Order: sequence, then structure tokens, then C-alpha cells
Amino acid sequence: MQDQVFRELVDQGKFLEWALVHDHYYGTPRDDMEQKLLQGKDVLLEIDVQGALAVKKSYPEAVLIFIMPPSREELLDRLAKRKSESLDQISLRIQNAEEEMAHCGEYDYCVINENVDTAAADLVDLVFRLRNQKG
Repeated sequence: MQDQVFRELVDQGKFLEWALVHDHYYGTPRDDMEQKLLQGKDVLLEIDVQGALAVKKSYPEAVLIFIMPPSREELLDRLAKRKSESLDQISLRIQNAEEEMAHCGEYDYCVINENVDTAAADLVDLVFRLRNQKG
């Protein structure tokens, strides 16, 4: 999507949340999410802290779950192993991650991603527990 078109959609209120991250625009279409909620479906958004806090402001009943790396060093190692970004890009991602991790306390839950399979199982268990609390 072109930047101008994206900005026009932002101005029209078409996004629940949006941000410019690493020189790319990202956003969550409002209509898509609201339609799913009206159908009684759970909606899972993979968004940054700014977006999550914007969603929580619009939907106080939203449950925020922060996925946390086990350590800064492990995050750096994982990014380096990808070999998909320059050292400057990795440095920027680390800086952004540290800023985001400082907001973990503003979330309802935190899942530590020490091992992807364990973290995924923890996340699934948490979602099922939350569903059971609602129903």
C-alpha cells in the first residue's frame, strides 16, 4: 500500500491502531477486527507496544500479552543468526526492543520466549484459561 493511500485511510479512521516502524507503515484495519468480535471470535493481534496501548484505550476489555525474550543477549543472538539485517538494523531493533520491554508492566500478562514451543504452549494455555473465565 502506498504511503499516501495509507495516510488517507488513517485520516478516515479506518485503522484501530497504526504506526510507522522501521520505515514501514503498519496498521490494524478496524472493520475486520470489529466484524470478528461481533461474530464472537477471539482476535489475536501481533502489534507493537504503541498499538497495543491504543487498542486497550479503545477496547478496555482487551487482554494484552507481552512476548518477552529471555534476555537482551539472547535477542541479539537470535537477530544475528537470522542474517537478514545489517548491524545498524540489528542495533535499531535492539534499541526498540529495550524500549518496548520497559512497557511489559502495562500488559496484563507476560510470556517469556525462552523456547518457542514452550512459549507457544504457555500462550495457548493462557488463552484457554481466559476463555473459560469469560464463559
